[in-house]
Amino acid sequence: MAQIGDKVPMCENLYVARGESDHVDVILSSDIFKGKKVVAAGITSAFSNLDCKYMLEEYSRSYDDFKRRGIDDVVILSCNDPLVLRAWAKDQPGVEKLRIISDGDTDFHRGLDMAYKIPGMGVRCKRYGMVVVDGVIKHLNVDEAGPHSHIISTPKYLLEELDRGSFNN
Repeated sequence: MAQIGDKVPMCENLYVARGESDHVDVILSSDIFKGKKVVAAGITSAFSNLDCKYMLEEYSRSYDDFKRRGIDDVVILSCNDPLVLRAWAKDQPGVEKLRIISDGDTDFHRGLDMAYKIPGMGVRCKRYGMVVVDGVIKHLNVDEAGPHSHIISTPKYLLEELDRGSFNN
């Protein structure tokens, strides 16, 4: 599994643009992370109560707190396909500031060694929260795989680490 100090995998992901069209933009992970200080959170499944309530809503509510602490972008990544993520994001109030990224091919999460198979659902990623500075993982909280795990992957713990200033470079 990915560790602090590792570089994030370089691969193509699909940026989920808001709007009515089915258009999605291919975006390289280097475009997301290079030269930036980014909070990235992995969600297991769009439309699940846990990922809506405890992940997406909390990261959305914490967006301004992250920005005040010098974070350039807050990104939500999932192994769901981009059209599912678009429908999910449209259904969630207050998430306009977040970047929703599909890793439908699971290359990014496999590269982090955080992809796993859920019977009947396919490959998903573990829930996690991490701070990435210029493509290097500076802090990483990963919950155990499972439908009810959402303890250390929530923004609360990343905000506490940012307040400690342990990875300001």
